[in-house]
Amino acid sequence: MAPTPAYRIALVIHEHLTPQPSTIQCQELPDAAWSKCQSLRRQLHLAHSREWRLAARRLDRDYRSQLQAFADQMARLTSGLAHGATAGIATARGVYEDILSLHAEFDDVAWSKLQGTLCVTTEDIVLEGVALGRFQIQLDWRELPATCFRVIALDPNPAASNEDVTHPHVEHDSLCVGDARLPIQRALEQGRIADFFQIINSVLLTYNSGSPYVSLADWNGVSCSDCGDSVDSDGRYTCEKCEHCLCESCYRYCEACSCYFCCECVARCEGCEEDVCHCCQQSCKSCRDTFCPGCLEENLCDNCQQESTEAAALPASERTAGDSVGARATNADIAIHADRLGKVAVPA
Repeated sequence: MAPTPAYRIALVIHEHLTPQPSTIQCQELPDAAWSKCQSLRRQLHLAHSREWRLAARRLDRDYRSQLQAFADQMARLTSGLAHGATAGIATARGVYEDILSLHAEFDDVAWSKLQGTLCVTTEDIVLEGVALGRFQIQLDWRELPATCFRVIALDPNPAASNEDVTHPHVEHDSLCVGDARLPIQRALEQGRIADFFQIINSVLLTYNSGSPYVSLADWNGVSCSDCGDSVDSDGRYTCEKCEHCLCESCYRYCEACSCYFCCECVARCEGCEEDVCHCCQQSCKSCRDTFCPGCLEENLCDNCQQESTEAAALPASERTAGDSVGARATNADIAIHADRLGKVAVPA
């Protein structure tokens, strides 16, 4: 019987999982044992050349024993290399049975030899009342035993704030696997294809509120900090100072710095009545009211500048008379002296 398409795919996957001889990491050779053999061989040659028969017999026994020890170590090394190449890796038959078992776990199983992919489709996923739809888990077996897969939304319901996030833990078709990274890696290294897909499916069915790309609470938009309405990514503004999220109706714009702010981080300019942020607002040095930089000249507002100009235009005699009257009034209020000791002090 000719191999089925699924079995041919299993053979290809198994071939990618099985390291080639050139990729087997070199292990330590028994150099010490070999050096001992060479030393005994030189000593034995010397004993024979000088006709030291007793020494030659003893050295011959030691040389044979050391050669056997060296041969044993080489045999163990060779056996270890052959065993290590496939140790723990599923057979082609095992991979094939895993592929067949996927049909019982998932709605759809497909593969493409041309693209080098094996895919399964999950059921509709709903997390905390948010419908996220079905996902296709796509394994690229050409990269095995390295971990290379994609999670593609088939019925995308992306987060309102980021259309690339199709699941709290999926962004740009890449799944944040968290603590499942090591089990996934081991499953692929050992050719446990069914375990790999089940682990990924389990991660998709789980919501970790501590590390989402977008939380489920904010899936359909974030709340405006001023009015509380939901805001999507297109109509959202962020306060430059406190970083609160704002809708189009609640943001305030500071013309001086061309930035957006919330109502708490701006004030009304007393001159032009436009919003000015706390960093840009200035005070008139005379009346101390709040203004934007464009409504002050030499730190004076228009009203105070006009009053200063009018005062400067008065005749010098009026300014002097006014100053004298003010001075006399002030002196009359505060200047007293004692006529002589024992008398009541009277104003001068």
